[in-house]
Amino acid sequence: MESSEEAESKLAALPPHLIQAIVASEDHRFFGHLGVDPHGIARAVVHYPKGGGGSTITQQVDPYLA
Repeated sequence: MESSEEAESKLAALPPHLIQAIVASEDHRFFGHLGVDPHGIARAVVHYPKGGGGSTITQQVDPYLA
């Protein structure tokens, strides 16, 4: 398992536009909420009633950090 310094170094090596594109496609309000996007959750309840499609990047990454 790599250290957090190694992970940060790899992340820093990625082109900024790539990171921006990933964030924009996954959660365009990422920098405007604190990890939970009530609007996104409400949209998921309406559009995906059988599940999926409403989690933020933070919610997707959390299980891997615990």
